[in-house]
Amino acid sequence: VERCDRRRIRPLFVIFDSCFGDEPSLEKADSPTWVNNPGFSRLGDTAAMERYVRAVVTPFAKDRRILGWDLMNEPMADFHHVTREDRDLIWAFVRRVAAWVRDADPTHPITVGEAVVEYLPKTADLVDVLSVHSYAATSEEFRADLDLARRFGRAAKKPVVVTECGNPGGGQPYEMALEVLAEEKIGFYVWELMIGKMQFREMAGLFYPDGTVRELGAVAALAGYRLKKEGV
Repeated sequence: VERCDRRRIRPLFVIFDSCFGDEPSLEKADSPTWVNNPGFSRLGDTAAMERYVRAVVTPFAKDRRILGWDLMNEPMADFHHVTREDRDLIWAFVRRVAAWVRDADPTHPITVGEAVVEYLPKTADLVDVLSVHSYAATSEEFRADLDLARRFGRAAKKPVVVTECGNPGGGQPYEMALEVLAEEKIGFYVWELMIGKMQFREMAGLFYPDGTVRELGAVAALAGYRLKKEGV
């Protein structure tokens, strides 16, 4: 938080993560492969999870340096637990987390980063801001995601922000996504700024640790520059 504040950045913290279903362990702690947080087997450990949430959130309850709390990244991206009963357990967990965060910090906004726009209504009543991820490959598909998210936002009377976009290895060029976002005038985060060791390092990310870049055009687009049709 101190480092961010020195650079006038206000972080939006993600408390839990459902990608991609693997149970966490110390043996996997240094692996590039993502694991669940807290892990499906721990969703019912209410006392421990509440202690964790309050320990993280309470110190920042009135801290203007932070932006807010993302309760859980992509709750439905747990691909090992896909039955209706499993999914209901995950949604119930998200609702409990929302109550704990609200109680510990009533001042900062909360959201849930949904993997697909159709899930937004599942948590619309819990959050202050609707948060959607979209890796649509074409500008038409990306605009359709944004339009649907805005319809859900209007129904809930809440603002919408894109908290993940940009994945050239997965078919969504940064330049296309950034051009659409600029035209639609919607707030966004790219996924992701830095290229680290995690499993998507060959697919996404803009800057290497030494400051070099994967694609100069993508960084230029992020800085607000657009390539004219005549190539200038």
